[in-house]
Amino acid sequence: MPIRKSISVSTYVSTELYEFLVEQAKKEKRTLSSFLKNLLSTYMDKIKQEEESAQQEAQNIAVPGYVLWLLSQDQRPSNEQILEAAAMCGIDEEKLLKMRDRLFPNGNGQTHKEDITNGH
Repeated sequence: MPIRKSISVSTYVSTELYEFLVEQAKKEKRTLSSFLKNLLSTYMDKIKQEEESAQQEAQNIAVPGYVLWLLSQDQRPSNEQILEAAAMCGIDEEKLLKMRDRLFPNGNGQTHKEDITNGH
């Protein structure tokens, strides 16, 4: 049995909806079938684009959140962690390293909380 590239879909619609769709198809000089296929493809593309935008928006929130999380931890983030975070966010590496060094001035792994406790 040959593999079909397209699948037939059947449905029932109201007379009002049918007449509207036929009229729209005529305006676009398409058959009803072609019009519906185009309509559904356009809708699918719109939904996919909205999903991609939502994922990108979530990423735009998550990445800066990671940088804040990294800098708010008890331990001084490593150079590797800072460079990775800078690349993820498109932040200048040197600026982020300097920020880390201001938050963790001892540079020897002493935590920021220990600095505060010791009065620094």
